[in-house]
Amino acid sequence: GTKQPKPFQLECLISLLTSRHVVVRAATGAGKILAMILPLLLSPDKIAITVTPLKLLQKDHVNEFVQYGIPSIAINHDTPHDKTLWNVRESHTQ
Repeated sequence: GTKQPKPFQLECLISLLTSRHVVVRAATGAGKILAMILPLLLSPDKIAITVTPLKLLQKDHVNEFVQYGIPSIAINHDTPHDKTLWNVRESHTQ
């Protein structure tokens, strides 16, 4: 991998840190996770919504966010039956 952020990652970071909404569309492995995680690490009071087409990617994103200490959940058709979903907000506000 590269040691420098890609232009879209920098643009995303700057936009999010200046409170603008961002839509990032890039191929798998392009570095979207860094663009999503950095702003949340720098501004932990913010909330991000990411849309991922596959449950497996949702799981990967949730796991990666949690590794960095960022509360995260995956919302899909299984969500109404997922009791852990309702605990994330409580743990995030405490």
